[in-house]
Amino acid sequence: MENKVLWRGKPSHLLNLNIYMVCGLAFLASIIWRSSLMDFLRVVTSTHASLLYAFWLLLLVAVVVKKALDIEFHSYDITQQVLREKYGILNRNIHELELYRVLDTQIYAPFYLNICGYGTITLTTNDTSTPMAFLLAVKNPEAIRQLLREQVEIMRRAKGIVALSQ
Repeated sequence: MENKVLWRGKPSHLLNLNIYMVCGLAFLASIIWRSSLMDFLRVVTSTHASLLYAFWLLLLVAVVVKKALDIEFHSYDITQQVLREKYGILNRNIHELELYRVLDTQIYAPFYLNICGYGTITLTTNDTSTPMAFLLAVKNPEAIRQLLREQVEIMRRAKGIVALSQ
């Protein structure tokens, strides 16, 4: 059986919305209250105060960039036989789950994801290394779940598996 990709996607940046908002507000507050902050830091020399302020701003930017890169380097592929997850910025990880091992699926879509058409799909499996798998914050989760269910049934029939029990 050919193993062509049926669906390819990645998590939404909405997954990190809370971190982006907190860092953004802290960044704006730091800029707005810079003079008060610098007066507070006058205990240390002026050069040190400026360095601490610059370090704080760079730290906020670094956190946001790291979280954004985590999303950019995270992807999912659903092929005819496996669900493949790739993640990691410097150290790449690739995990494959045989579709015939999937027992159940569930969609979780909190309000902020749901209003944008995103949701998290949870897969319960009989794979000992991965008893649960997650497709985090994917677009149109109902269609992806249906695709997964159809492919799971096709793979079970192809492998001669009638029913799986936990």
